[in-house]
Amino acid sequence: MNNLETVKPPAFEEMKIDGLTQATIELKPEARLFDLGDIHIPEHKTTFLQRDLYFLAKDARNQAMLGGDLINAESLAPFPSQPKNTLMQIEGEMEMLLDQVVNKVGAQISMVVWGNHEERLFRKEKSTIDILSGHLSIKERITRLNPSATVADLYRGIMGFVTCGSQEYKIYIAHGLGHLRHMYWSEFDRAREVFPNMDIYVLHHAHQYNFQVHRWINPNKTLGRALYIRGGTYTPYMPYMEKMLLPPAELGAITLKFHPRKHRITFQFSR
Repeated sequence: MNNLETVKPPAFEEMKIDGLTQATIELKPEARLFDLGDIHIPEHKTTFLQRDLYFLAKDARNQAMLGGDLINAESLAPFPSQPKNTLMQIEGEMEMLLDQVVNKVGAQISMVVWGNHEERLFRKEKSTIDILSGHLSIKERITRLNPSATVADLYRGIMGFVTCGSQEYKIYIAHGLGHLRHMYWSEFDRAREVFPNMDIYVLHHAHQYNFQVHRWINPNKTLGRALYIRGGTYTPYMPYMEKMLLPPAELGAITLKFHPRKHRITFQFSR
C-alpha cells in the first residue's frame, strides 16, 4: 500500500462555505441522545461499550450519535513505525463493529461522523475504498436499519436540529482536531464563531471526557449560552495516550435529555 493520498481536512471556515450536512432528529419526551465516540475497535473496553449499548437499547425511544474513530485500522496508519499488514485485520474490525454495535442498535443511530482513523479507509486506494462501499459498509448497514439516519462526509460535521415536543434544539457534532488540553476551548470558540447559536457543540478525538456550560455576552448585550462536550473514549490505556500524557477517560457515554416544553437540556453519564 504505497503512495496513499490523503484528503486534507478543511478548516472550519471552509466547512461553512462548502456546506454542512444537516440532520433532523425527533426525540420523544423522556428519550435520551447517547454520544458514542472514539471506540477504537479492537482496542476498546468491551464491557463498558456493552453496558452503554444496553442502556441505549433498553428504551427504543433513545437515539445515538457516533462520533468517529469507531475502528482502529492500525495497519493503514501513516506512521513508519506502524506495521503494514493486509486488509484482513481491518475487515475483522469492521465485522466486529457491525456485530457489536450496528446490528444491535443500528435502528437507533441517528447521526454518524467519521474520525481520523476512518480517514485511512478513504485514501485513494481501491482495495480500501471497497471496504466502506462494499458489503461491510457501515453507512449502508446503518441507513438500512434506520433510513432517516444522517451520515456525514469525510471531515465534515453535522448540524442537527433536534425537536422534542414543542422545543427545537441545535447541535453541532464533529470528530474534532486537537489532542492537547490547551486546544480544547480555542477549538470550541472557532466552532462557535463559524456555527453560531448552537445549543450544543460536541467534539471528539481527544480521548478525554469533559463538558461545561459556556456563557458569553452577545454584541446586543444578550447572554449566549451553549453546552460544550468533549467526547470520550473506550480505550483509556492506549500507548499514545500515555505518550501524550493524557489522563484516562472517565468511561461512559454522555447522554442528553431535551425538555419537551421548556428550552432546557440535562446531561449525565449513561451509568
